[in-house]
Amino acid sequence: MKALVNPIKEQLGELPRQPGVYTFTDANDNIIYVGKAKNLRSRVRSYFSTSNQSDFKVHLISTKAANVDYILTDSEQEAFLLENTLIKKNKPRYNVRLKDDKTYPYIKINVDEPWAKVEISRSIKSEGDFGDNARYFGPFSSAGSVRKNLDLLNKIFPFRSCTRVITGKDPQPCLDFHIKRCLGPCIGAVTENEYRSVLDQVVLFLEGNHENVLDKVQTNMTEASNDLRFEQAAFYRDQLKSIEHVMEEQKVVSTELDNEDVIALSHEKDEAWVEVFFVRNGKLVGRNNFALEGTESETTSSIMSSFIKQYYDVSAYIPPRLILQYPLPKSDGLLLNWLENKRGGKVRINVPKQGEKKRLVQLVHKNALEGIRRLKSRKLHNKHSVVDTLEEVKEHLALPKIPLHIECYDISNTQGTNSVGSMVVFENGIPRKTKYRRFKIKTVQGANDFASMEEVLRRRFQRFQSLDTNGSTEEHLEPTGVKQQGPSPNDKTKSWMKEPDLVLIDGGKGQLNAALRVLREMNLTEIPVASIAKREEEIFIPDNSEGIKIPKTSQALFLLQRIRDESHRFAITYHRQLRSKQNTKSALDTITGIGPKRKKALLRYFGSVDGIRQASNEDIAMVDGLSIKLAKQIKEQL
Repeated sequence: MKALVNPIKEQLGELPRQPGVYTFTDANDNIIYVGKAKNLRSRVRSYFSTSNQSDFKVHLISTKAANVDYILTDSEQEAFLLENTLIKKNKPRYNVRLKDDKTYPYIKINVDEPWAKVEISRSIKSEGDFGDNARYFGPFSSAGSVRKNLDLLNKIFPFRSCTRVITGKDPQPCLDFHIKRCLGPCIGAVTENEYRSVLDQVVLFLEGNHENVLDKVQTNMTEASNDLRFEQAAFYRDQLKSIEHVMEEQKVVSTELDNEDVIALSHEKDEAWVEVFFVRNGKLVGRNNFALEGTESETTSSIMSSFIKQYYDVSAYIPPRLILQYPLPKSDGLLLNWLENKRGGKVRINVPKQGEKKRLVQLVHKNALEGIRRLKSRKLHNKHSVVDTLEEVKEHLALPKIPLHIECYDISNTQGTNSVGSMVVFENGIPRKTKYRRFKIKTVQGANDFASMEEVLRRRFQRFQSLDTNGSTEEHLEPTGVKQQGPSPNDKTKSWMKEPDLVLIDGGKGQLNAALRVLREMNLTEIPVASIAKREEEIFIPDNSEGIKIPKTSQALFLLQRIRDESHRFAITYHRQLRSKQNTKSALDTITGIGPKRKKALLRYFGSVDGIRQASNEDIAMVDGLSIKLAKQIKEQL
């Protein structure tokens, strides 16, 4: 390895002290990293400084690199632009880059064409390039996302989607005309100006100016009605309803009429997931998401910076404000200058600490966390990955065989009330929700998770022992990751009959010992059991007092965490259902004069007990069958 580094060390003294872009290549002449520098000699030297070798990525680059090359530029800004171009072109292994980088799709409207279509484009042409003066919207993360948006647009705005040459003299229109998805320019049913007006509305809508579109359609409807063009007025009425429906589904996220992109990310090892939410005129009008790779040992700020550079390089629109989860590196003044030059105006970058902007960033981050969870889950459920992951679980927990059938148990209560237990089942690494079971704790009083766990396991395995587990009823599972068919009539019985390959308990040593007591009591000690503690993510197994720490990057740990979390979710959901019923019962059923019928009417009218508490006496008296006297009594007792 040293032989690979030495040739570069010999070059270091020859490097110029000027701005430019440098590229490291490996022994096979593949570009593994691209960087920019104000001073090339100083920047490249830093990779081979002893003090920087603790940085994992710097260490990797310095040991893998066999050669360094560079391109001089006239300025740092020029180096910034060239670096981005070379990263996109060469996709170096150690640069942060968009995963599965490709030409992302856009929505394109060629405003110069007389009967323009609203269509998918895979590139943006500069204004005037080959006569192109189109408007572009995007990029979108997939063609499917673009098609979904086009379908929504076409339900509201009747633009053409055909490939016909428009002469206005075709004998018959296509189906879109009859279902009101096209105005029929092919048969001369619309003028060019009328069609152009529709496209103008599409552009406004895509820009997020929905209120302007609404006003325009409202005006068109009124004019058509006044002119006694009732069929046209009905068309505008339906269009108005469609736009209002879309606007109702859009969340108001700002009290100001802001135009901004809100960006947050989730980062795990060598991958990251970035969510971008689009806020236009204070409303959340859309979102996009992207996976990044090459993020190992990178800071969240540097990942954010790399994403912004790559995303807005291909984005058709840069808003006047970016709301970020993490600040950009202090050295990223070039990035802000580049954004402003590209936008042709000021760009403000904010990292909110509190208030509605902070809450919005938290919402976007929540979606980023879910995105990376799905990304890891997809990797996990790859056919070969599932087998490898289950094999890894087997090795870490010293199991006798691959755990194709895993059951996980959890207990949930509030200070000992409404105690419940859950049982979730994963087969071949996939949740089988038809086999989930929930238990209302019957024999335990107060908060005693250990005794509650014993009751749940005892009830589960009493069912197992009471049924015949031999013969053709037992399912044969293969580690294929293929989804099973829907439940058969005796599936509920089958779920009790299957002996698990692993019983997983949500908890620590105490919960594990409770499970072991039940299995010993029932002579089922051949069933493997383990527990997983939340705080340190330690795994406990019998005859091992230390606990097992599986590497945090392991797919085996991710699977066990996912099973544990699903069991917790299922238990707490059931517990909340019981608690809600109890709260409703204790609050209303003790009030004199409120029987089942009036209780139902009150809850239907106000939605919840809290809704009743917040209502006035007069509001409560509005409910059928209630007097003002009874309303006052209800308020007093609540």
